[in-house]
Amino acid sequence: MDDDALVRWISEDWEIPQQTARRWIEKHREFLDNIEDMSVKTSPGGFPVNSWISQFFYAGRPTVIVAPNGEGKTYFASWIIKKAMIVHKDWIFASNIPFYFFDKRFEELRPHNLIQIRSLSELLMIVADNIINRKQTALILDETEHFSSSHNWRDSNWIAFINISRHLMIRGPLLIYHATNLIPV
Repeated sequence: MDDDALVRWISEDWEIPQQTARRWIEKHREFLDNIEDMSVKTSPGGFPVNSWISQFFYAGRPTVIVAPNGEGKTYFASWIIKKAMIVHKDWIFASNIPFYFFDKRFEELRPHNLIQIRSLSELLMIVADNIINRKQTALILDETEHFSSSHNWRDSNWIAFINISRHLMIRGPLLIYHATNLIPV
């Protein structure tokens, strides 16, 4: 893998110094090497870790995050995925967030249980495979208004999918929108 290419990509994309990008890559590698031994500490209120993380991925109950562009929705979703991967190491996380490790050049940095989805049909194939293999699928969709409309699904079809997601053993989904008027009801 070409670390210099990845450092340049992250540095330019995030508008950070290359040294900071290189440190981030090193920390990510450390995360991948140690995830099996990691745990998430409970909050000061004493809530069980599984409680607050699982609230974002409760089976059949979507969690919706809404905020304008640039307010940290994708960063927050990425953070939740990372914490949930530590607590639920056996789950498969499916997301359309454009993580750099979905690029073939940097694939060795992709967590083994995080899969990129580009379409609803691809998602359904992943879910079906996970059902056959008795695995949980946690779904995280960034810019959901674009993802759900990319297949010309009418709002009623998207709502139907959300309603049957609990029967498909989908955890969540965690849905990210830019405005409340874009959420189908």
